[in-house]
Order: sequence, then structure tokens, then C-alpha cells
Amino acid sequence: MKKSDFEYREWLVLKYAQDWALLNGAEPESDSVADYQSHYPREQREYIQKIMRMMRFTNSLGNTLSRKSSSCEIEGSSAACIIQNREYSGKKEAGKDDKDHDHIVAHPPVLFVIVLVVGFLLHKLYPLAIMADPGTLSMVLANALFVVSGVVMVTTTRLMLRKKTDPRPDRPTSTIVSEGFFRYSRNPLYLSLMLIYSGIAVYANSLWLVFLLPVLFFALERGVVLREEKCLEGKFGDEYLEYKNKVRRWI
Repeated sequence: MKKSDFEYREWLVLKYAQDWALLNGAEPESDSVADYQSHYPREQREYIQKIMRMMRFTNSLGNTLSRKSSSCEIEGSSAACIIQNREYSGKKEAGKDDKDHDHIVAHPPVLFVIVLVVGFLLHKLYPLAIMADPGTLSMVLANALFVVSGVVMVTTTRLMLRKKTDPRPDRPTSTIVSEGFFRYSRNPLYLSLMLIYSGIAVYANSLWLVFLLPVLFFALERGVVLREEKCLEGKFGDEYLEYKNKVRRWI
């Protein structure tokens, strides 16, 4: 990251975020921290911190649980893969001759983060609330969405590992899994990702996040799912087509 490529005020935020990430969320102690604090009031620093925590959470989600049955080899890198760059590079080298995998637009958690951050920025600039007085109802609904998404994500990931197919979307699929939540949806992990997003929208009481939910859905379907379906049809042929005819894409 070259300092000369950014305005000084922008560079201070990026430098702080970089140091914060390298320290696993600890407060940086570099020479630029005092300058960063002088350029941004406390309220803005707290908001920046909130965005960084969400991005860190979503990145860890992408590296562990946010995975899918129909995964395709990615011939490139993404923000979610940079954290494990050495491991990713080795996997890419090992699978570079896998011609049955198509490109996806971006790693799903990256799409999740982009839409989420845009929604929070819009909410910050032009606040729009879902409910004037959210109260207990919004907390109950948000927690319910988090619990359901967590159950779907963890259960599905464990099932895929038992079936010896890697749930990560940046690695080849070795078998078609049609049990568990895959009996009701061809994309239960992506569905759980949207449930998490919905829970955050309700928890934050942000109408902007609700408005952007269809954007996330469109990005996942057009940029990831349809492309993965194409490569899986080529790889598994009639086996995948039969499963595709029995189970809906979403619900």
C-alpha cells in the first residue's frame, strides 16, 4: 500500500485498518495512530471500528463456515483468500489443470461485505429505520435469523465434510450431496449467508440494508450460483441434472 496513492486522510484510515488486522483486533501503536485520531473524531473512529469488526467477522466466515456444495475452482485471488495466501496459492497450483471449473465473479463473503458496507454507509448518511421503536421484537427476530442461519451453515458444512467434499467455493467439488438441507435447497450455505445479512439488517434497524438485500441475492445468483451450476453440469452430467430437477435453487 503506497502512501502516495491516497489522500493523507484516506491513507491514515487504511494504515490503521491494516495494522489493526495484523494485530488481530488489538489497538495499533504505530506513529500514525495519533494523526489518525486527530483527523477523525471519536464518533467516526467508532463507526470505522464497527465496519472493520464486521469485515473481520465476514472474512473468518468465508475461511471457515461460509461454504457451498457446488464449489468451483477460482483462477485468481479475493479479499477472503488473502488472509491465507500461502495455503490458497498451494491449492491453486495443485488444481490449475482442473478445466471443469468455471470462474465466479467473487468469493461469496466478499459480495456479502460489499453490500453490507454500502448499506451501512447509506444508513449513516441518510438514516432510514425499519421501525420507529424496534424494542424487543426486533431483537427476537434478529436473533431468530442468526440462530436459523447458524444451524443451516454448521449442519451443512459438517455434512459436506462427512461426504468428503470440500465446502469451500474456491476448491473443486468431489461429489453431489443431496442429503440434509440439500434436500430442500441446492444452495443452503448461500441461503444462510442471506439470513445472516437479514438478521444484521433487523438488528441495526436499517431500511437501507433491507433495500439492498435483493442486490446481494442478484449478485450471488448471477455472479456465483449460475456459473457454478454450469461447471457442475459439465463435471457431473446427468447426476447433477437429475438432482437439479428435483431440488429448487433456493427454497
